[in-house]
Amino acid sequence: MRCSTFLTVKYVSKKTGEVKSFKYPNDVFDYIISTAGRWINVVADENFKVKAGQTYIVKIEPIKLYPKEITLMCPVSRHALGMLLGLYGSEGKPRAVEKEREFAQAVFQAFRDGTVEKGDLIGVLNVLVVYEVLEKQVKH
Repeated sequence: MRCSTFLTVKYVSKKTGEVKSFKYPNDVFDYIISTAGRWINVVADENFKVKAGQTYIVKIEPIKLYPKEITLMCPVSRHALGMLLGLYGSEGKPRAVEKEREFAQAVFQAFRDGTVEKGDLIGVLNVLVVYEVLEKQVKH
C-alpha cells in the first residue's frame, strides 16, 4: 500500500554536524519476521560517566547488520547502571534495510550514577531477518 504523502527524514551530517533533512515517500513496507535469528552482545567501546535519569549516545564495538535484518531490544537490563535503548543511526543519511549496515554507537539510559567501562556489556540485541510480503490475500 502506498500513501501519496511524503515525510521528512532528519539526520546529522557526518561532514558538518548539522541537522539536515530530506523528503521521502511515506510508504508502508509489509513484512514477515523470520523465527530464526541471532543475539548480539552490545559492548561499550569507551569509558563514560552516567547520571541517573539521563540518556547517552555511547561508542560501542561495531555491529554489522546484514541485508533485511532488523533489531528488537532484549527488554532485560544487562548493566547495573542502566539499559540499552537501541542502536544510534542518525549520523549520515539513513540506509535501507535491504543493504548491509554498520553501527558504532548506541543509546543508553542510566538508572544509577556511576561509570560504564570500555568492555562492559550494556545490552543484547535480538536480530531477525525480515521478508517482504509480495502479495496479500484480501478476504471479502
